[in-house]
Amino acid sequence: MKKRMVTSMLALALTLAAVAPTAVHAATPGIQPGTVEWTRIGNSTEDFSLSLKYEDALKPAYTIKVPQSLNMQEDGTDVWVEVSNVKNMVENNKYLSVKVRDTWSSSFPKAYRDDDHKYNLYCGYEFMKYNVQPKLSDGSYGAALTDFDQEVLAFTEDATKYYRVTPLEDTKTAEKPYWWGAINFTVSVENLPANQ
Repeated sequence: MKKRMVTSMLALALTLAAVAPTAVHAATPGIQPGTVEWTRIGNSTEDFSLSLKYEDALKPAYTIKVPQSLNMQEDGTDVWVEVSNVKNMVENNKYLSVKVRDTWSSSFPKAYRDDDHKYNLYCGYEFMKYNVQPKLSDGSYGAALTDFDQEVLAFTEDATKYYRVTPLEDTKTAEKPYWWGAINFTVSVENLPANQ
């Protein structure tokens, strides 16, 4: 009798395992095919589980790589931004926007963080302006940025793009050879313009 009960329980367990739902790699959300059904008589407690899967496949994704520092050249320096592994950008009417958040390093004099000192290098309390310009697809350069939160580069797919940083008052370097600064960026996923 004991042997028959163990055999019956084993058969029931194998039957339940055979009809248990498996993970389905479906593109459609919601309840997936497959069910488990059982009937019991009497006072009993049953446990069951639901296999869950969440595939965050529809959200835009990307990898971005940028240089950490730059030694500027007198006639300007092209700086690269590499974007790879771009997924679900255009399909969601989105693009990746790279904007200049501000141009103040942490040690930039706080009293001079104003409109007159945007896009400036500094040496103590002396300042030297510089330009940041996007490099266009034809190899020319776009207009220099004049304010913060302006877009310098845009991506909808894997690409390496460039912007140019050029000091404007190189005559000041004779009296003070070392100048410092920073360009701080914001990278964000934005809506594509309506005309795209």
